[in-house]
Order: sequence, then structure tokens, then C-alpha cells
Amino acid sequence: MLLLSGVVSTRDEAIDRLKSNVEAGKGLEKLGSMIEAQGGTRASIENPKLLPQPKLKLEVMAEGSGFVQEIDALEIGRASMILGAGRKTKDEPIDHSIGIILKKKAGDKVKEGEPLALFYSDGDLKKIEQAKEKLLKAYRIGSQSVEPSKFFYAKVSKDGVEEI
Repeated sequence: MLLLSGVVSTRDEAIDRLKSNVEAGKGLEKLGSMIEAQGGTRASIENPKLLPQPKLKLEVMAEGSGFVQEIDALEIGRASMILGAGRKTKDEPIDHSIGIILKKKAGDKVKEGEPLALFYSDGDLKKIEQAKEKLLKAYRIGSQSVEPSKFFYAKVSKDGVEEI
């Protein structure tokens, strides 16, 4: 991006500038500023225990074996909202200690009883059960292996867009 925007004139110059900024800690400094601008504290970068902590961590296990064919991201989002990490209206609070970590992604092999996801929860079993139901419906597990989606579909350069 430095090269494309004309900030530097060569790729080597861009790499040198990036390395220099990383070594000088400019990225962490900017991250700290962004955290503070949103009401947080810089110290949480080095000490995540300063962040809100969940009351309960719970693994959600696969109910069958095979390969993860696809994951419905909207349903994962809804499961997260049920737990309290999102909201239906702008007036509802968000609990920043709550969330979901997906342990299995599209293309992964999975065995029955293996964790698909990890819930960070406030401990409300009713919400956990509803969110678990949504999450399990979001995963489609089948017998055929699938190619995971690509992370990159194209490369943008000063010469245009090149599909990868």
C-alpha cells in the first residue's frame, strides 16, 4: 500500500519502512491510542486479564464425524448475540467478556465429541443452550472433504487487479 499510494518509490523502501516501524513499536502505539479513544486502557495490550473476563468457558462438541462442509456465519453471529456479545437494538448492552471462538473451520476433519467451538459466557444456562443449538445448526458436517475457501481472490497493484 505504501508503494501503491506513492509514499515510497520502491518495494525495498516499503519493506524497510515497515520493518523500522515495527521495531520502533509504532503499531502498538497506534493500537494503544485506538483502545484509549474507545474508552479502554493501553495496559490491556500487555495484560489481557485487565479485559472483562467471562464467568464460564464451555466447549461445544461435534455431534457427528466427518468434514466441515460449511459454516453459516449469520447463525454463528446469532448464537453470539444470544450469549450477549451482540444486541438486537442499539439500546441493548453488550457484554465484552462474552464471545465464541470457532475451533473447526470449513475443510477441517472432525470427530464426534471434538470441540467445534468455545463459548465465553456469563453462565446463563438458558442462553448457553439456545446458542449451542444455533451453533450446531450452523455447522454442516458431511462425509466428503472440501477445499476451504481461499483467503485471497485477487491481487491489486498499480497495473490493476489480477485474480489469483
